[in-house]
Amino acid sequence: MKNIFLISAILFLTFLLIFYFLGKISVYLPLIYLIMSIITFAAYGLDKSAAINNKWRISEKTLHLFSLICGWPGAAAGQRFFFHKTSKKSFQLVFLLTIAVNSTIFAFIISPEIFYKTIEKILNYF
Repeated sequence: MKNIFLISAILFLTFLLIFYFLGKISVYLPLIYLIMSIITFAAYGLDKSAAINNKWRISEKTLHLFSLICGWPGAAAGQRFFFHKTSKKSFQLVFLLTIAVNSTIFAFIISPEIFYKTIEKILNYF
């Protein structure tokens, strides 16, 4: 269960590449995710190092913002690789929300028609 975010990130990036190679998305979207994931992964590493050395830390808000703007795969990898922010429940809850919001926006970008139909079905359910 601890690796669920990392497994989700790997699956997401795999689907992202499949969508690109099928011509469903521009090359820019995978590049944005790659660049933001690298930046976010590095931020987790820097924050972990700062925590160990009692130095200036990167705020949780900044880490969440990086996750929200396409860096969540890198955040998932950083959490597992650096064993950082994995046991703080409140942080994990907000992290999960950043994944949900980002994934929802991604679904809209990929297929607005299917997105709207899904939302309509969900609303009609209630």
